[in-house]
Amino acid sequence: MARLGGRTALWIFWFISTVISVLFMIVGLITFVNLTNVQWNEEAGDLGAQLNGALAACFMAPVLVAILDLSAMLILAKKTYALSGTGLSYGFLTASYLWAAIFLLLTGTTLTSVKHWTAAFEQSLLWTDSNTREFTAATVLAFLSVGGYLAMFGVLLGCHRSVKAGQMTMDEVEDRIRTLPMSDVSHQASPGPQAWSNGV
Repeated sequence: MARLGGRTALWIFWFISTVISVLFMIVGLITFVNLTNVQWNEEAGDLGAQLNGALAACFMAPVLVAILDLSAMLILAKKTYALSGTGLSYGFLTASYLWAAIFLLLTGTTLTSVKHWTAAFEQSLLWTDSNTREFTAATVLAFLSVGGYLAMFGVLLGCHRSVKAGQMTMDEVEDRIRTLPMSDVSHQASPGPQAWSNGV
């Protein structure tokens, strides 16, 4: 725990935000299937193309969530165990959480705007009360994911120095070389007499 420092906070917030986003991913895809069942159904109002926005949101948002969560796990694992500092991948991950939060905010807003249509959907045998609850859960989890991703964005910004501190700078490398005994440096830098006699 002491060795990880700020990286511990990153993993804790990553786990919390990932649990919320994975739940949204599952319920979102279920809602996508439910909406496709009633999109062109006459008993459900035959909304057709009017549902395209909600369908796109329910499909693209889970795909985005899956890619981001997996990428975050790989990048954070590298930063934790390889102590490779921040770098380009860390900045990319930080920005990704911000625009993913914005995308999920639009997703939740889109689902909210079509929530009143669920009353018409219930007139169809293809839509049940459980489908309405799943739709509501997808909407709520989308907004909760926004909060989780914004929190992760803030933690990534706040832990920037801690993660960067794990990277050895060129000055530190040079200082470490200077502290080595000269005999060790010369021994590592030049071959011995036996090596020259062997034709090195």
